[in-house]
Amino acid sequence: MAEVILTTGIVKAVVGILTKLAADEIVLLWNGEEELRMLIETLKTIDAATDTAEKLQVSDASVRLWLKRLKDIAYDIEDLAAEVSYETMRHRERGIGKKARDLFSSDKVSYAVVKKVQDINKRLNWVTKNNNYSKLPIETHTETSLQSFDRETSPRVPQSIEGREADKNEILRILITSGERSFISFDQHQQNDRFYKYIKELKNYIAGLFFSLLGIAGLFYRARSSVASSSAASSSSSSSSASNFQNNQYPENVSVVSIVGMGGVGKTTLAGLIYKDEAVESFNPKIWVCVAGDFVARTVLLQILKFIIPETNLNNSSALVTLENQVEQQLRGKKYLLVLDDMWNVRADEWEKLTRVLTVGVLAGSKVLITSREVQKSVNGGIPSYKLKQLEDEECWFIIKSKAFLDGGAQQTGGDMMRIGREIAKKCMGLPLAAQSLGSLMHSKNRKEWEMIRDNDIWNDKEKDQFNIIPILKLSYDDYPSELKQCFSYCSIFPKNWEISKVTLVQLWIAEGFLGTCKLEKGRSIEDFADKFFDRLVWSSFLDGVQRSTLDDIVTCKMHDLVHDLAKAVVGDQELTSLKVRDSMWFCCSGLVGAR
Repeated sequence: MAEVILTTGIVKAVVGILTKLAADEIVLLWNGEEELRMLIETLKTIDAATDTAEKLQVSDASVRLWLKRLKDIAYDIEDLAAEVSYETMRHRERGIGKKARDLFSSDKVSYAVVKKVQDINKRLNWVTKNNNYSKLPIETHTETSLQSFDRETSPRVPQSIEGREADKNEILRILITSGERSFISFDQHQQNDRFYKYIKELKNYIAGLFFSLLGIAGLFYRARSSVASSSAASSSSSSSSASNFQNNQYPENVSVVSIVGMGGVGKTTLAGLIYKDEAVESFNPKIWVCVAGDFVARTVLLQILKFIIPETNLNNSSALVTLENQVEQQLRGKKYLLVLDDMWNVRADEWEKLTRVLTVGVLAGSKVLITSREVQKSVNGGIPSYKLKQLEDEECWFIIKSKAFLDGGAQQTGGDMMRIGREIAKKCMGLPLAAQSLGSLMHSKNRKEWEMIRDNDIWNDKEKDQFNIIPILKLSYDDYPSELKQCFSYCSIFPKNWEISKVTLVQLWIAEGFLGTCKLEKGRSIEDFADKFFDRLVWSSFLDGVQRSTLDDIVTCKMHDLVHDLAKAVVGDQELTSLKVRDSMWFCCSGLVGAR
């Protein structure tokens, strides 16, 4: 997908900054008032055409180039405005007890600033004349108000598992029965839960005792062997342990279950529902690790340890053997469930480093549940991968209508709305994420607007990958006001799967000035806007709540990796890099956000 140039909010924000500067009595003494007002009026005229240009840039490279040049100029104006603000503050501090006019009588700064404004005006005029922006249809900008967001529904809508109940029950059955000598069905387990709980605990206790004795015997044997050849024996022992797990020679001990499916099909959601189900309460501990990138055993071991012992002092600089010993100690004698979410690019040597720790002295029936887009050939566990298929069209339609027709949303006016909705559902490619995003978009639309979604050019884009979900997600993004677009794209500065503090995020939006052009009603604050913007992103499935307060308010959130790809696509590389350089150290040190 080509980079999407976002300018509407930037130009509007720059106009607001310049307007405030133009009203400053000291700036007016810089002899550049006329140039400044000319710049403001030119930007206002251009701003009226940027909405249309942003939509046309996908199919028109010349429009995209025009927007890129305009965006570069807008950032230069922003830098100039910061310089003027600084000089104004400096002159005020120097001018205590003096007349303002006297401060500029021999100051070269005045000339330099006016010269820069003139240069920017020339560049802006050249860009507008050479790109025929005046031919673009003009769309009247309306100030974003809280009233429109007050009509939006609450983000606290249970995430649908439509079409996944059978998948959930089958994976639960595998987790509960696989690796144990039991032919009892999953339903029978539920009906006779108490009886089998006691049987399992007794068997686990005996198995744990047996494997502990084996472990002690093995340690004694290796200790004796090390007298003759310590280094060779140690190396052989580690390699043998990992190979045994790889070849599934411990089926009664630890098994690996993999959920495999394309991005957006709902693997993480399904794994989360399984993780929280009462049927897996017999596992202790239950551990959730988000890998989200190249698989590195040291990092995963540290995440496991921090999940079990949040206050641990160990970190990535700790010795690998120390991490291994600590994790082994926490898992020994227990039947655990470890979820490794979003795992990919697994090298055999890294997987061996992890598995030699996961198998030592643990109880029978321990499980590792993996989610991945592809089958990881380096990962073996004796159980075939579970292929998570795409949803049926009717299942996608159920997800869409559960959002679209929610209270205060679209109205079911006859059979036409249902027919159009089903036609849109067929375009979801069977992906729940696409259905959720479209459902939230269709909630505030009428019949004609539903038809516009159905007939959008993205469905006919021959260059689009058959299963590329990004253009579908972008439909919701395109519907956002310019201020919310900036807030969303700003989230791309966080790494993928970064757990973000809501409080921190909305404060950053406000500090960056993204909400400065919003229309504030009486009794409402800029913070109210930021909270509504946050709720809107959650409602669109662009942000997912992770931790909640006792009142069920979101405390921390994450962004789906495909949504993160969209956020990166709609922000320029230069802007993204500068934000990372400026803010990354603060994020790491603040303690308000973190990787999970």
